[in-house]
Amino acid sequence: MSQPNTIYLKDYLPPQYSAKQVSLEFTLDDTGCHLVSHVDYEIQGSDHTLVLNGDADILTLVSIALDGQIVPDSHYTLEGDQLILTDLPDGFKLSIETQFDPKKNTKLSGLYQSQGNYCTQCESHGFRRMTYFQDRPDVLSIYTTSITAPANHFNAMLSNGNLISDQTSAGLRTVIWHDPFPKPCYLFAMVCGEFEQLSTQYTTRSGRDVTVQLYLEPGCLGQGQFALDSIIDSMKWDEETFDREYDLDLFMVVSVSDFNYGAMENKGLNVFNNKYILASPQTATDQDYINVHAVIGHEYFHNWSGNRVTCRDWFQLSLKEGLTVFRDQSFTMDRYSKGVKRLNDAAIIRQFQFAQDSGPMAHPIQPPSYIEVNNFYTVTVYNKGAEVIRMIQTILGVDAFRKALNDYFETFDGQAVTCDDFVAIMAKSSGVSLDQFKLWYTQAGTPQVQVSYQYNKSENSMVLDMTQAIPDTPEQTHKKPMVLPIRVSFLDDHGTIVNAQYNGERAKEHLCLMTDKEQTFTFTGFDSEAIPSVLRDFSAPVALSIPLDARQRAVLMQYETDPYAAWQAAHGWMSELIMHHANDAQAIAGLASVMTSLLQDHAKSDTYFLADLLVLPSLGALIEEHKPVDIQVLKANHQAVQQSLAALLSETAEKAYQTLTSQITAYEPSLEAMGVRKLRQVCLYWLAVAEHQNFETYAKAQFETADNLTDQLAVLSALNRKPSELRNALMDAFYQDAQASDLVMDRWFQLQASMGDASVLAQVEALISHESFHWSNPNRVRSLLGVFGANPYGFHQNDASGYAFLLAQIIHLDKLNPQVASRLFDPLLHWEKYQGNTKQMMHSCLKSIDLDTISDDLFELVTKALAEAS
Repeated sequence: MSQPNTIYLKDYLPPQYSAKQVSLEFTLDDTGCHLVSHVDYEIQGSDHTLVLNGDADILTLVSIALDGQIVPDSHYTLEGDQLILTDLPDGFKLSIETQFDPKKNTKLSGLYQSQGNYCTQCESHGFRRMTYFQDRPDVLSIYTTSITAPANHFNAMLSNGNLISDQTSAGLRTVIWHDPFPKPCYLFAMVCGEFEQLSTQYTTRSGRDVTVQLYLEPGCLGQGQFALDSIIDSMKWDEETFDREYDLDLFMVVSVSDFNYGAMENKGLNVFNNKYILASPQTATDQDYINVHAVIGHEYFHNWSGNRVTCRDWFQLSLKEGLTVFRDQSFTMDRYSKGVKRLNDAAIIRQFQFAQDSGPMAHPIQPPSYIEVNNFYTVTVYNKGAEVIRMIQTILGVDAFRKALNDYFETFDGQAVTCDDFVAIMAKSSGVSLDQFKLWYTQAGTPQVQVSYQYNKSENSMVLDMTQAIPDTPEQTHKKPMVLPIRVSFLDDHGTIVNAQYNGERAKEHLCLMTDKEQTFTFTGFDSEAIPSVLRDFSAPVALSIPLDARQRAVLMQYETDPYAAWQAAHGWMSELIMHHANDAQAIAGLASVMTSLLQDHAKSDTYFLADLLVLPSLGALIEEHKPVDIQVLKANHQAVQQSLAALLSETAEKAYQTLTSQITAYEPSLEAMGVRKLRQVCLYWLAVAEHQNFETYAKAQFETADNLTDQLAVLSALNRKPSELRNALMDAFYQDAQASDLVMDRWFQLQASMGDASVLAQVEALISHESFHWSNPNRVRSLLGVFGANPYGFHQNDASGYAFLLAQIIHLDKLNPQVASRLFDPLLHWEKYQGNTKQMMHSCLKSIDLDTISDDLFELVTKALAEAS
């Protein structure tokens, strides 16, 4: 195999032809799919050559007609995956007839079958797996779609837009859909199958009536109402918060079992993975309910930030994804806990995005190049992209940002634009220069911010000295200083926030705008030395280093009103103990004292947040923060601190557990009830680590009386530290019930793969042959292999067997579904985070891969990982 081509942003050229009108005629039968596309092309360049994208692996080209006349073979060229026509007129209608078999489409890209139903996924290059077309986001067209199939074969035959015809004749049913809004082909969707349906009406603020329909696989109807309610809530919130109103008469959402992603925002016809639609107390956890609400919001919000205004090319992916993640994060903050949502979003950045920034796949949110675009649907493009939008909002102010965003939507409605266009209109609308800020789009890497501070008694001032540095990343060195909005407060020794003065303004919190490599910020109005609380609300995606002792961290942990700042103090304290004082009983006792005090007073606290404050950093987070690490030493240290804390906390944890148990009522997904369940789970876990004499009694009783999945999984997670008779018994009982739901069965596989013991490898190896494990279902694959790869107790075996096992499964899956296979590769990608023999074994494993036999998706990851050694 030849090395795949690299695509560069600098080489972007607009399309030679526009495709104003697209008519698609699908015919479905037992032999597969027959598609005739009719496209009206108009020249917009100077070259009369038309290059169309296809996929020779799945497509059979039957015929081509130009303005109704068959084009002979000699008048076009079919080179690999490209169809090339030359000497074309300025305007013409091109008709292309293709055939393919959706049943054989294991990549789940293009048109494929899921549980017998037909479903499309066209982002990013799925449309070319159905017909030959200019498969690029800057070709916007009006689509009319006709679908013909045997009558009574499907109860749902859906596509984008509005239904304009539904007729049956001679045993065949034909439906015709028309979407009046121009869109790129990646937003095309078609679904045909047997579905159950929920529907409701929504009246927009301008008085338009919209029919909202939710299509579910048979047997899932009882799990759909929460999703339907969430759609209505999303529509209402977007009107109230960002002045965005829905534009069609019909909004449809379809939920399927087999889907490579979480969901897809196709215009008017969103397609979802069941994982982000189905919700009932027995099949979804508290976090699942929140995730369903958030992902529904995300895909709906795309109607404007991605659909009505789309991206010019895939290098601009964060234009739609970063902005829409910001919008769904804001939505979730409004509907649940603002502080905990912010904390959770920050944790994703700190552990996963920072890891990407420091690894071989580091790239800016607007990457300069790629081999396979699917590899750039990343936490950098999505989550860091959202943080960049949030910083713009912080710098402009909420009101000015909202005005600028409305200006953006109204200016570029119906267009395919760039990140530069977005930033330019933010600056123009607000009058604030964002020239230096644009570096966030083009520089990779995580800014490292170091803070030192001193108290000047004679001037009653606190002086903060800040420096920023951005490490080198692949193909980028000598970075320029970034614009960093840093939120700062100060607490006195009693935990009261000081009303300090800065830049002539007296307030309890100040925004320090860092623009240089080194800057000094002076605050006045202090009677004594105060404790600085820096980076409140995680106001910039930076790695912060600030010298705080145990006393200062204790004050922040107990009294800081900003959840992220309080968590950051606790996380830093715990991290330092694990890394440097794992056997220091006195130091650990200091932390335990604060945790005990917080747990004793839990009735006065936000239990939903307190639960996060009382959990040790994960091994994954510690690896990222302290790389390179000796993984075996780190695991031992983590366990030592965990066990020492558990022994000191167990008495208080038991009392809190009993109190919280008395507050448990019939399940409801309210924030207050979630907080009780969440903190009770933390208490149960500490009792498990302490091997408390009553732990198994509590665990068994909770499992048997639970009326919801959240409480059951809390027990199984606590037991999952190591094998035991009770673990095995309750896991078997859970398995018997789980067989009734694919999503709950996914949980069973996750539990098997996440056990905190080296024997988990043998367990996972056996489960590959389990009757309920299916390579064709991405959820099931991720539940077993994705979770195993993130489990340091199974993945990091002393003989490299964990690495070899995971790699073998990835290579096997790569032949079936390269997108999912490449996502599983991440644990092997970061081999340089480790020391000694671990690093050598992982590197040797990578070198064993035959580059000539793997997909472009995997090729890009492997070659970049190996390049780290050169």
